[in-house]
Amino acid sequence: MKAQLTMTAAFVIGIMPMVGSSHEAWAGSSQGKGGDKPIVRACTARDIVGHWSLVKWNAPVHFNNPHAPYVMPHQVFQFGEDGAMKSAHSEKAFESSPAKVLQNVPSAVTYQVNAQGVMTVRAEEHPDASESWECSAVTENVDDQKRQVHLKRGDVVMTLWGKDGQPLDVRQLRK
Repeated sequence: MKAQLTMTAAFVIGIMPMVGSSHEAWAGSSQGKGGDKPIVRACTARDIVGHWSLVKWNAPVHFNNPHAPYVMPHQVFQFGEDGAMKSAHSEKAFESSPAKVLQNVPSAVTYQVNAQGVMTVRAEEHPDASESWECSAVTENVDDQKRQVHLKRGDVVMTLWGKDGQPLDVRQLRK
């Protein structure tokens, strides 16, 4: 039985090329090694709780604003059970674990994950503004040298969507 992939995962693992900005254009299907297990599924709030580090990879989409934190090569995140989110971004590698790096960072951002795996992020200082990230939880290892995709079970792949439905950034996180 084929398992339906999320738009992000289909694009990330190269099953479907980017053919447009509509969500339907990215839909694809694939199977895991066992033939019936999905390679990814929509994240739940439970999946995302914890400390995460950005995985360096050849993302199919990159954020264009050179001043945005998304372009920094070293990023760590903390998603709390209470919906609080912390992050740190740097040009240089962090010398400590994500937990230690984020220990003194204030929680000024909140997040919520809906049933479709879309994470809405809001800064307390701008409650009317938000970002929508499609979040996919990786359910089995994918090591595709040709496409330069190296996903581990437990990773999450997140796509930031723009107002017009176009992908702005894709990130892979690992605990």
